[in-house]
Amino acid sequence: MKDDWLKRMEETSSIIHDDIVSMDILLDGDTISHVGIREREIVVYGCRTKIGSIGGVATEPEYRNRGLATRLISRFESVSVASSLCGCPDSFRLLRWSRKGTHVTKQ
Repeated sequence: MKDDWLKRMEETSSIIHDDIVSMDILLDGDTISHVGIREREIVVYGCRTKIGSIGGVATEPEYRNRGLATRLISRFESVSVASSLCGCPDSFRLLRWSRKGTHVTKQ
């Protein structure tokens, strides 16, 4: 079957440091897509809010353009995100996030 690999996929997440979350999609135990996010709570004009920095976005070449990284990034859509968007802006547009300079927020 052409898409048999979809049934063998597994999503995992782990905290690799106090404030860094690693999300991965595994296929037969090997990572085929990865997204990392560093979450922080900040105070802006007296208001507490969560922010995150997304990095380490990668998908194995033979599994690209199938929405895997977008699927992982979507797990974080409730967090306002500051990101440089160096190389994966389409994923952010698909999630209806907008970019203003180096900042990205959920619309």
